[in-house]
Amino acid sequence: FSGTPCQVAGLYAIVDRHHEGLLTCDLLCYGVPSPGVFADYVAYVESEFKTRLVDIDFREKEYGWEKPRRVALLANGEEHEIVGGHDAYFAWFSSDITLRPVCYNCRYRTTRRVGDITLGDFWGIGTVVPFAHDTRYGVSLILLNSEKGKQMKKRMVELVYMEERTIDEALMRNRLALAGHQPKPYGRERFFAAYNSYGIKRMAKRYGFEKTAKNLARILIPSKVINFLSRHRA
Repeated sequence: FSGTPCQVAGLYAIVDRHHEGLLTCDLLCYGVPSPGVFADYVAYVESEFKTRLVDIDFREKEYGWEKPRRVALLANGEEHEIVGGHDAYFAWFSSDITLRPVCYNCRYRTTRRVGDITLGDFWGIGTVVPFAHDTRYGVSLILLNSEKGKQMKKRMVELVYMEERTIDEALMRNRLALAGHQPKPYGRERFFAAYNSYGIKRMAKRYGFEKTAKNLARILIPSKVINFLSRHRA
């Protein structure tokens, strides 16, 4: 079974974690976005492209993992890169504004992992000890958290190239997912108040990826503060 740490913990609530046939894998998770916003986003993309959305890849790595593309696969067989207003969902996700409320106080974001194995991106690989291999398309971080997980290493080593690294190196650029606290963005309530009033189409066009830094601030920051800053800048 694989999923977010809280999903693995939920499984353990109904299944014995020591069950012989069960191996669990949790993911390095920064938080789960609102399912309602995602459903609205799918409907918005379909209305814009006039066809059903079959699949969506928010981190397509044609140009490498440092420069991911957002790509939508449509029912008519066409593939479109998501840009501009269509990219609003990812912009909001990246700002942590649409995460579910419980994610801001996640008790599973710790180095004491709940799954037998943890998978994630090894951001910062080579920061401490040089890594002599091409990292253009990414390097996976694998944590072996139990005896079951350690037993799997014997099978994985035959399939993939592996190097042992310290947890300190993993923490250098993965601290938030491994041992951090995700604070709730200031203005989240203001954002959702506007979202519920305007709907995703208007929000995406006005506060999408292209205008995130400037226009999203108009929702997140009280108007009195913006007016004060504008006067003093002038």
